[in-house]
Formats: sequence, C-alpha cells, structure tokens
Amino acid sequence: IGLQQSVAPPPDTRMDPAQQRVVALVDMDCFYVQVEQRLRPELKNKPVVVAQYKTWRGGGIIAVSYEARAFGVTRNMFANDAKKLCAELEVARVSESHGKADLTKYREASVEVMEIMSRFAVVERASIDEAYIDLTDAVQKRIQDMAGLPIPEGALQSTYVQGYPHLNPTEEHSLTKGNSPGTLSVVLENSECSSGV
Repeated sequence: IGLQQSVAPPPDTRMDPAQQRVVALVDMDCFYVQVEQRLRPELKNKPVVVAQYKTWRGGGIIAVSYEARAFGVTRNMFANDAKKLCAELEVARVSESHGKADLTKYREASVEVMEIMSRFAVVERASIDEAYIDLTDAVQKRIQDMAGLPIPEGALQSTYVQGYPHLNPTEEHSLTKGNSPGTLSVVLENSECSSGV
C-alpha cells in the first residue's frame, strides 16, 4: 500500500481542513501471477510469468513472480528469452478471443478484491490491479480509540497527527511526521481496516 500525500497548495487555494482526506493507493502485488496461482495451485512458490500475444517468441511477459525475478526475469521480456535465464520457468498465457487478450478471469478477480475492500472504506478503482481507498474515517476512529480523545475538525492534516496516545491526554499536542515515532503507520497498525485489506 502506498500512501498518497500531496504538497499543500498556496494559502489562497488551500483545501478546507474538513475536506482533507487520508487516501491510500492499493497496488495488488504480482496480480496476474496471483490470479493464475489461485486457479492453478501447483504454480505457487515457483518461478512464474504471465505472457500474452507474440506466441512465436513465447509471448510478451506482463507479470513476473518474485521467484522468477530472482533469475533476472522482468516484464516486457519475451518468454523464450526468459526461459534462457530460468529453465524451470512456468509460463501462464493470457487466452485470446477474436484476436484480443481475454482478461475476463483477471477482471473477475479484480472485482472480487474491490468488493472486499469496499466493506471497509470508500474505494475508487484506478486500474485492474490498483485502487484508491479512503482511510479518513478509519484513521479518525483509530486515533480516537488510541487516545480516548475527540478529534477536532482539521486534525488529520497531511503532515500532522493530533491525539497521539503516548502524550499527556490533558494537553493539546501536535506531532510532525519528522519528529514522531508513530504517525499513520502506528495509527493503522492492527486496525480493522489494515487487517481487512
């Protein structure tokens, strides 16, 4: 998960604190490979690539497992060339329909993951294996649970977290990312949202 954080705009265009959000970019790791491994469990823990088109060269590689990466196999290689680097490489091919790649099984898996994530937060799909997930409510709730204090409007600004639990609850504090041992990673640790995703 990559946390998206933007630089604050000039004061005259600054977003109202009440509208500021905590948004994460979820990028599903080795997505096409994982779909194939779920359908074919015998491929798990093996060097695997997913290839499409260009059958005369084994197909162009669009996804590579970590086991295959260890041999130097990368995306955009041809499968035949990749097999020279890794003799035991398993090649899963994207099926074709009417001369085009048939991504049905990958799209169905994507929908399944998006539906699971949407149980925990608002999700906006960015691509077949990426989505933006709004963690604002989860973060606010987590901070409240950790500190036992109400979170004032605007507390979740992009570079500050208020209500950190190791502070004196009778005083108002603000921790910057630069000097805090915690911040968002601590806020989300063991939270319902982080365990669900």
